[in-house]
Amino acid sequence: MRIKWVRNALRGMVRPFQISLRYKLMLLMVLIAVLPLSLVTLFATKTTKHSLASEVIRSNESRMEWAAKYFDEKFDQLQAVSYSLLLDSTLFPNATGGAIQSEGTPSFVNQYTIDKLKSLYSANNKNIAQVALYLKSQNRLYVVDKDAGISTDQLNTPQVNWGAVGQSHDSLNLLLNNGQNTFSIVRSMNRFPDREVLGGVRLEVRWKMMNSVLDMIRSESNSEVFVADADGNVMYNPYSERITTDPEMVKAALAEPNGQGYTESKRGFLFYQPSVWPSLGREIHSD
Repeated sequence: MRIKWVRNALRGMVRPFQISLRYKLMLLMVLIAVLPLSLVTLFATKTTKHSLASEVIRSNESRMEWAAKYFDEKFDQLQAVSYSLLLDSTLFPNATGGAIQSEGTPSFVNQYTIDKLKSLYSANNKNIAQVALYLKSQNRLYVVDKDAGISTDQLNTPQVNWGAVGQSHDSLNLLLNNGQNTFSIVRSMNRFPDREVLGGVRLEVRWKMMNSVLDMIRSESNSEVFVADADGNVMYNPYSERITTDPEMVKAALAEPNGQGYTESKRGFLFYQPSVWPSLGREIHSD
């Protein structure tokens, strides 16, 4: 019954055009007017969408590149802090690893080292949560934070086993994510001739020192901005407790030979930019 009704309706619509030449001409004129306009509208929409996408890509690539430079500058500042200890000729006289020569007593060594670390911590406490220095010549680890400064012979810490490091000839230059809104920069002091480890330094750094640059990258509320390691694991994200970006996609992007760029998926664009240590990632979700 319904099929018959539809058939009759279609016949009623077509009948006037079969009867009158005027209706045929009217239909032809409508087609001539509407079809080009539809094609122009479709082309303009496609072109505008492409232009907007190109502008979004250029803008985000530029911001990601600038952010990586900012990150590198911040890490250079942190490296300078660690070098100020490792290149201290009093702590490491002539890079021989011997004890401090000025007075030579353990009490003097302890006091000088603690005072040095406290001074360094006070000058950088907005960004640094803790400073630790290992001296192989003293077989001790010195640690300073907001609460106190201590000297201990317990060299095996959660971040690094300094006792094992001191027995090697390997150079350390690491960034470790502590999982508590901080990360650690670990460097060893090696004697130049034979690479023997003479000591090392660990800086526990607050991730929030990077918030200002991440805020500038995150221009859209529906985007995710994060710091990831080379395996695609998120190291820091100040905006959400859960990142929905696929780690495998991040890992694949970071494996690209160019080292920077973007990839597109059904969810939107993922922009990535390597830094000196970790990598920056930014995913814009399509609404």
